[in-house]
Amino acid sequence: MVYCREWVQKIDGGIEAIPLTPDLRAAAGDPILLVRGSDASWRRRAKEYNQETAPAINATQSAPYVTDGCELSRTPNGSLLMIWTGPGGRCSYNEVQAISRSGRVRGPWEQVYREPFMHGNRGHGNLFRTFEGKAMLVVMNRSAQGGLANGTRSEYYDVEITDEGVKVLKHRQDLDGQAGLSLEDKTPPDLYLPPNQVVDATSPAGAAVSYTAMAHDWRQGPVPLKTSHNSGSAFAIGTTTVACRAEDNAGNAAEESFTVRVKGAGEQIADQLALIQLARPKSAKFKDAVNAAQSRLEAGDTAGVRKQLTAFKQLLRAESGKALSVSLTNKLLVNTERIAAVIGSWPRRSSA
Repeated sequence: MVYCREWVQKIDGGIEAIPLTPDLRAAAGDPILLVRGSDASWRRRAKEYNQETAPAINATQSAPYVTDGCELSRTPNGSLLMIWTGPGGRCSYNEVQAISRSGRVRGPWEQVYREPFMHGNRGHGNLFRTFEGKAMLVVMNRSAQGGLANGTRSEYYDVEITDEGVKVLKHRQDLDGQAGLSLEDKTPPDLYLPPNQVVDATSPAGAAVSYTAMAHDWRQGPVPLKTSHNSGSAFAIGTTTVACRAEDNAGNAAEESFTVRVKGAGEQIADQLALIQLARPKSAKFKDAVNAAQSRLEAGDTAGVRKQLTAFKQLLRAESGKALSVSLTNKLLVNTERIAAVIGSWPRRSSA
């Protein structure tokens, strides 16, 4: 028997299997974990997408990953396919799928797609075949308008079950239940953005920063995402806000942002000092050398900073494997070279 283990018990909800006795009256062994709610990389914890309606056990509980509505079926090559449901955006429910290519319930299980294959508050899907042998999917649409108060309807889709999962072919609106429910789209797309980024500058201009961001609409699926700063572009030293916007065909727009902080030479020198303090060498000469470089930097003395960094590198090479481990020494040397490159075109101290 395969079942969903409630998030109220596990926080990170799971899908588990348990062997049964031949008469199906009792368990014949211990449960086996198949899938965790957090296994789907596109997922967001509930409190991240809806602060007001996120489920909670108590005030101190971590935000949950919900798993619900799992069903298993076979693919043409004998792999075992699982469709399951969990929250993923403003519209609460998405339908996703996983495959056990071994064909066994034990797995290993892999999430088929990075994205859900059914969006827009739709979930609790069931795969079935018509009397003519056509594969179909029925899902519960918790609300065509994105709110639970407006009712629930069943929706039917023609699908193809392939060795790579379920492929949705056509929405069979002629079969949908609860006719007359408004299908007006008033819900903006969901934006899936990276967390705030912190990177080290590699030159006086800052650093090139790559990130992954995307937008999904509950009806259209993927929609174009416009950003103020493209992934892979150069970000200046300091903090830059990346503004993101997506709009669906109905004109619903969503806007969110994240920040990219590029550390300059001063912050990177401070990081060097923190690494040394963590290693706790007996001699204070490492700390003194880094502090001297920081002092010259604060005074705007480029030549003085370079001189101190050169002396620090010589000290590191002399003490590698002695006062400091080889791995830490190599890390400090790489960092020092990068800091020197960042200082590159800084103005020299005035002679006045």
